[in-house]
Amino acid sequence: MLVSIDDLIARLPFVLDDDETREAEGALADLSFDAQSIGKATWTDENSTPQAVKNLILRAAARHMKNYEGYTVSRAGDETVQWAEQDTPGTATFTRDEKAMLKQMSGRMPFIGSVNVVAYNSQAVVRTQYAPTSTGSPIPYWADGSPW
Repeated sequence: MLVSIDDLIARLPFVLDDDETREAEGALADLSFDAQSIGKATWTDENSTPQAVKNLILRAAARHMKNYEGYTVSRAGDETVQWAEQDTPGTATFTRDEKAMLKQMSGRMPFIGSVNVVAYNSQAVVRTQYAPTSTGSPIPYWADGSPW
């Protein structure tokens, strides 16, 4: 794991029982593996992992532990709580933004390249440069037998 369970426990507003501790350790293991897969395989332990990556793992793990059962809506009396940001309820995952941040921190950026752009129904214009001659007839710069 790239983050210790103690760091996660310090972020949570409640005390974990034994079952929740096992769930938290599993979430940290899954998120650590995902961070390595999305980011860098060289992030192998707490010492080789940037603090920003560890913060993302802790943020995702804390979010998961607050709703590890995977509820999408909870109602109690006249109070309703909804978790709309979850793509896969009940699993410890990164959001799209967090995945993009991991890619950026790893140095893996999306492909950047150049594309040849041509206007619709147009043709390339080739202009020939000519050099003046003493006889008055111009010769192309690249013509064979050019005095230039």
